[in-house]
Amino acid sequence: NFSDAKHRWYLIRDLQTARATSRTSAFSIFDLTDDQAENVLSLTAPTDYAGAVSALFRSTAEKNGKARWGNKTPRYVLHLKLLAELFPGAAFIHIIRDPRDVARSIMKAGWTSSLEQAAGMWRKRVGKGIEGRSLGKDRYYELKYESLLSNPERVLKQLYDWLDIEYPGDVLESYREDGYRVKKEHRELHKLVGKPIDKSRAFAWKQTMSKADIAEVEHLNRTLIRELNYEESKLSVPVTRRLKRASHNLFVPVGKKI
Repeated sequence: NFSDAKHRWYLIRDLQTARATSRTSAFSIFDLTDDQAENVLSLTAPTDYAGAVSALFRSTAEKNGKARWGNKTPRYVLHLKLLAELFPGAAFIHIIRDPRDVARSIMKAGWTSSLEQAAGMWRKRVGKGIEGRSLGKDRYYELKYESLLSNPERVLKQLYDWLDIEYPGDVLESYREDGYRVKKEHRELHKLVGKPIDKSRAFAWKQTMSKADIAEVEHLNRTLIRELNYEESKLSVPVTRRLKRASHNLFVPVGKKI
């Protein structure tokens, strides 16, 4: 219940040792020092895990003059039902992007070592994410990344209306100040924060991806691509790539066992 100082420090240490990225910890999302976080938890006790986490986020929001808080963490899509149970007042916004662009991005960031793994990550996470539809329209909101880029004002007005927040007329200009809020350790990861919306990032795969890579991602994600009404190129995976993948899938598990 966090009334015990030892338990408060355990949570803080856990957040400081849990990796958010290869260079940042989970604790770095909070705009708080160790002592400030301990004080927030002390004032909130007795409380449970969700209450403690909410208190840290709420304190960070208040410190920055914000009435509400949110957290963008892609892997949350794997745990929507648990998060919905822990945070009964939470609203979930699921932004879906074209799998070909996502696979490219994942490879570029070094999250996986192969295109097949990158495509599989998109399939697993988006597949789990859309299960959030079962939470109901009051708690789960789904939008396309490409729609947001092509018509940001219309899409954002709809989102603000869903959140029951008054739409600020200057929201599309807020990037000018947001760039200064990114912490030093997050700058490489969030280097586009502080820059205007770039519509060319929608369907960038059409100009930057090889036909073989496009075909590979489509082959591995065809069912979801069709369910989400994404365009298909109808390209075929080259025979050499099919053989290479089949060999890899056959021999790598055997090699690991050996």
